[in-house]
Amino acid sequence: MGKIVLFGATGYTGELTAEALQKRGTGGVVLAARSEQKLAELKERLDVDWPTVVADVNDPAALDAVLEPGDVLLTTVGPFVRWGNVAAEAAVRNSSHYIDSTGEAAFIRDIFEKYGPLAEKNGVTMMTALGYDWAPGNLAGALAVEQGGDQVSSVKIGYFNGGKATKFSMSGGTMASSAGAMFYPSHAYLDGELTQERTATRKHDFGEVQDGVPARGFSVGSSEAFSLPRVYPQLKNVDVYLGWNDPDKVQAQAAALEPMLADEQTRAKLMAESEAKLPGSTGGPDAETRAQTYAVILAEGSNDAGDVLSQVRVSGVNGYDFTARFMALVAEKLLGGEVERRGAIGPMEAFGRDKLTDYVAEAGITVD
Repeated sequence: MGKIVLFGATGYTGELTAEALQKRGTGGVVLAARSEQKLAELKERLDVDWPTVVADVNDPAALDAVLEPGDVLLTTVGPFVRWGNVAAEAAVRNSSHYIDSTGEAAFIRDIFEKYGPLAEKNGVTMMTALGYDWAPGNLAGALAVEQGGDQVSSVKIGYFNGGKATKFSMSGGTMASSAGAMFYPSHAYLDGELTQERTATRKHDFGEVQDGVPARGFSVGSSEAFSLPRVYPQLKNVDVYLGWNDPDKVQAQAAALEPMLADEQTRAKLMAESEAKLPGSTGGPDAETRAQTYAVILAEGSNDAGDVLSQVRVSGVNGYDFTARFMALVAEKLLGGEVERRGAIGPMEAFGRDKLTDYVAEAGITVD
């Protein structure tokens, strides 16, 4: 029996994930982070005797020293477009299964296109973007296809938050990742093929989140664009939207940035300026704040004429709580050998509709 190595264990999402593993009674967990003191404090807070490893992105050898074939490397270290390759390469190199919490389109594409074939060759499974973005949308999109029937050729999926929003509702790491994503190409599955495009190329109105709150979003790259067409070959379009911010403003910002990003030096300068204004990995919303918000994912299935044939809504706990719980659950399933498919895959490919529905519900998001 292998072990679960939680890399980034003392960061905001990492600590929530460690807590979720502890609450599940998961065995064989190793906590990995760059501060020995913070690791000791985390162990004391959780009252666990799990081993710890001092490791960061500047020391890949530290991961090599702890990972073995059949282990599960669960990483929350971002922004992933800057730091994620270290963990992905270590997993493939050591024939360990891999899970991450990214929401960044460019890194998701790297996992599926760059690392996925290597993982398949080495007999391991890689599951990227396995948190609130973008795991439950894989389920919502699948249900929209199945409920709409054989005529469904397109799905649109939107991610939203409900409840009492506050300025503290997003972690520093999420802000850094979201800002960084604007500087890299995004993607969508359009007209039967993966298409590279900028973030916020399109906008879509899904109606309302709840009680008159509009559900408008801007287009983003996601794991659904890679995975759902492999599960449902009838799909010609898989288009995903994010409704965290005003889509009109985001689209205008993305359009203004686009002509500057072709030059790598300009891109680097803009990224550095953006990072200097952001708080970085400085924690996130506490349990009380998270309890005041909830996740909502909406999906529509349409035919070739654009007629909406199905509408799906799934909702539940705050996205951070779902992310921690779902990654902890999937890490157990990978370690236990439940997932047999190798390479880079999405949650529908890993579990199928019925199991995925149950697992997403167990992590706190249910079909309405």
